[in-house]
Amino acid sequence: MKLQQIFIKNLKKFRKMRGLSQMRLAQQCETSGNYIGEIEIARRIPSFEKIEKIAAALYIQPFQLFMDDQDQIGPEKVTIKDYLLDLPYKVKEEIADRFIASSRVCFIESLDAQQYESKE
Repeated sequence: MKLQQIFIKNLKKFRKMRGLSQMRLAQQCETSGNYIGEIEIARRIPSFEKIEKIAAALYIQPFQLFMDDQDQIGPEKVTIKDYLLDLPYKVKEEIADRFIASSRVCFIESLDAQQYESKE
């Protein structure tokens, strides 16, 4: 299989795994709505910069877009720690921000529940 075909197949696979439409992925990559579609039908070839943006939006490493199925790293071969360490800094920052916000909400809800229980 040609490298471009592998890239297209993996792009579609990872995009669908993340539940993203072509339009939503394009928005996350700061590009036009038709761009991802044109890549997926082999009308356009993305630059290295766009490949990095696409990979970051898909929460994968850029090289994974070029790996054939037998070369793909399965979840049994990668620890969560290794996966997180390999993510781009912006993605790590977003994950941390979401975790902190979620933790704050859970903490406040638990305080509210304790106060409610103590009033009864």
